[in-house]
Amino acid sequence: MVKALPKLFLLFVFFCVSFVVNAQVTTIQLQTFTDEPVSHTFLSANTPAISMTPENGTITVEPTLPFTYEFTYTPDPGFNGPNESRILYFPLELPGFSLLRFEISVDPLILNANHDNATTLQGDPVMIDVLANDESSTGILSLASAPAVNGGTAELVGDQIVFTPDADFTGLTDFNYVVCAQNEGFDYCKTGTVSVNVLSNFGVAAQDTTKVFVKRTSVYGSGAYILAPDNYTLSAPPVNGVLDNSGTIPVYRPLPGHVGIEYLTYTNSSDDIVFEVETLDFVDNDFSVADRVYTSEDNPVSLNVLANDLYGGFAGCVSFDPPAFGTLEVGGSAGQVTYTPPAGWSGVDRFTYTSFPPGCPPGESETEEVTVVISNFRPAATSFSLTTASNVALPFTYEGPNDNVSWSLIDPPFLGTIEEDATTGQLTYLPNEDVTGNDFLSVRWCLEDADGECLETLDVGVSINVMGAGGDVADCQDGEDCVWPGDTNLDGLVDLSDLLPVGFYMGSAGTPRTSAEPGSWAPQESEDWDETDNGINRKHVDADGDQFVTALDTQVIVDNLGMVSSIHPDILPVADYEIILYGDIFGEPGDIAEIDVYLGTNYIGLEDVAGFIFPFNYDTSYIDASSVTIDYMEDSWLSYDSPVISVQNNDTIAGLLSSAYVRTSGVTTSGYGQVAKLYIGLEDVAGFRPEPGQTITHTTTVGGGMAESMTGGAHRSAVRVSPLDITIVQSAAPSQPGLSQSIESFLDEKLKTFPNPTSDRLTVHLNGQREFTDLKMIDLTGRVIENYRGTATNHRVLDLSAYPIGIYTLQITTAEGVISRKIEVIR
Repeated sequence: MVKALPKLFLLFVFFCVSFVVNAQVTTIQLQTFTDEPVSHTFLSANTPAISMTPENGTITVEPTLPFTYEFTYTPDPGFNGPNESRILYFPLELPGFSLLRFEISVDPLILNANHDNATTLQGDPVMIDVLANDESSTGILSLASAPAVNGGTAELVGDQIVFTPDADFTGLTDFNYVVCAQNEGFDYCKTGTVSVNVLSNFGVAAQDTTKVFVKRTSVYGSGAYILAPDNYTLSAPPVNGVLDNSGTIPVYRPLPGHVGIEYLTYTNSSDDIVFEVETLDFVDNDFSVADRVYTSEDNPVSLNVLANDLYGGFAGCVSFDPPAFGTLEVGGSAGQVTYTPPAGWSGVDRFTYTSFPPGCPPGESETEEVTVVISNFRPAATSFSLTTASNVALPFTYEGPNDNVSWSLIDPPFLGTIEEDATTGQLTYLPNEDVTGNDFLSVRWCLEDADGECLETLDVGVSINVMGAGGDVADCQDGEDCVWPGDTNLDGLVDLSDLLPVGFYMGSAGTPRTSAEPGSWAPQESEDWDETDNGINRKHVDADGDQFVTALDTQVIVDNLGMVSSIHPDILPVADYEIILYGDIFGEPGDIAEIDVYLGTNYIGLEDVAGFIFPFNYDTSYIDASSVTIDYMEDSWLSYDSPVISVQNNDTIAGLLSSAYVRTSGVTTSGYGQVAKLYIGLEDVAGFRPEPGQTITHTTTVGGGMAESMTGGAHRSAVRVSPLDITIVQSAAPSQPGLSQSIESFLDEKLKTFPNPTSDRLTVHLNGQREFTDLKMIDLTGRVIENYRGTATNHRVLDLSAYPIGIYTLQITTAEGVISRKIEVIR
């Protein structure tokens, strides 16, 4: 009997296998895309069983309803290709079991939102089929939104967009749209850009010359859009490049090795416009991407420079040039390198590497740069003011790149307790139950050596404002990747630098937050989105939690400006270029000085920039704080082929105007030139009154300090701001025109009107210690809209919010004559 058992068992196995082989087989063909799961629902009288697992993915079979099951296949990350899986199930209509064979095709997920160009007349709406040149591997495209619009309004009408320019706007402008590739169970979205040439009613372009920048290339390929109106034609082909007309928009591509300027002239029956195309001495790489790593003093750091490149570890013939200060050790897998900084040294070091496409030559090589930031990651200040909500835990310290930063408590809080993470050593503040108010504690930062001894310490005071009503809003538990609304770059504070990720990732989509008040300052739970280029999850960029990154997120940043959730280090490397200020260097008390703001020069330009923040410092003893404002240009080189958004905030007590300006297409640009104009009022310095014929001068410095820029890959860099000295000249009598200057020309120079065009407020100011007695606003029919008489002032702010859109004439009367100025009202 015992010997017979194996024979019976083998017979049973043979019977079962034979039955499976001869069982009825139903083949189900499923299609999905890279990293996207796919599901299929089937009926089974009994619990099904997995007969064969896929080689490149995972499967689950879960009951959903009685006799109903859902098969779900999830491909391995990055896998594309065929896969197969089998399930034994029990059909309701047949005895016994049958076989479901799933033939699964995992295809590359492709979505290209290609640039569009349209032309319309002043004030005329234009219908644009933005999806006509877009591409998707799913075959199904849909419009989701138009998140950022300059120069007009954009309305979704079915699968097209109607752009209506502001009534009196003419020129080149842009807007974004979000297109989604749809498939069963998911949407994959990207942001596209539409450029619109708004011509005058005579069909003439507003701009005479448009500046366009392009990077040089060692092979034919790099290019820039030439956004000419539809009714203009190219008069002569380029000499130092070619014009590629294979797409819907012509692309200028410089010849290999060319650096310099060439002009493209477009004509119609009555007008010429010129595109000044400058090829910069920057290389536009096709498959290699710049890297940045951080380490602390005396600590090596390892990285694989190929990890973010197109070919990854399959790139060929990788070689390295030595860094300026440290040393390199190459070893391990292709592209793997270890950088060691000099002993006791901190700062920024750089080295380059060269790689080829797979197979090495005859493919063309590319050289890319690696930036190494060596810092002790000291706290940025000795005191921090943090804000949290009642009953909400607040992690408030940070880790160093080499796990060599530790924290210890010096003075405990009064309204809560401190908890230390046993693994990371990070500290968390736990407010007492239902407590609100201001608490205080102090901690010690320590930079450790290899033995855990402190090489350097810093004592940091921390005040914590515990606000009420945190229960329903703050739903993120300690240790999770919480969203602090407005802190889009996850650096622990909300400032205008948080506008930069909003612009760069404009149009990104994910899962909405379910918090009761998604924009309120409290740690909030959110499902993960796709990662940003520097590893921060894009859910943090969705400041208002509505599942889309749009211009609406900027309002949350403004509302939460100044909020701080944790101690943070100050570790930004310094860029090569500067923000340069040009403008009035002499003025009289009461004058408004105009200062042009430039990014870079033709000697040191900007490469792959997405946007920047600009803190403008001024001395309130010499500058009227209420007058300081900045007007960003929507038609600057930085906004070419992309919509832009800007925000400004003036701290009149500290004497600091902070502003931000960012492209919203998700595509960086390179170049240099003017981007804004500053307006500042010069004070009559108290205590100094010149005698007749006497002149007293006072010099004040504006600007200086450090700004911040963001480049491709969401990397941030500090940017020097050049200072500008302004001399205030006090004299008993007003200044007079020069010998060769007419009084009319002199007065016209002294009249400042801004912003112009405007949508609501217009500042009218007369420089030169002069006053105007009358002010009129006149429409195109000659009708006087406003008439102020006997004003005897040099400054007036007009409210034009109720004015119809259009062109008006401002007319002011002085003792020396009448000055007129064209004013444009737009919305």
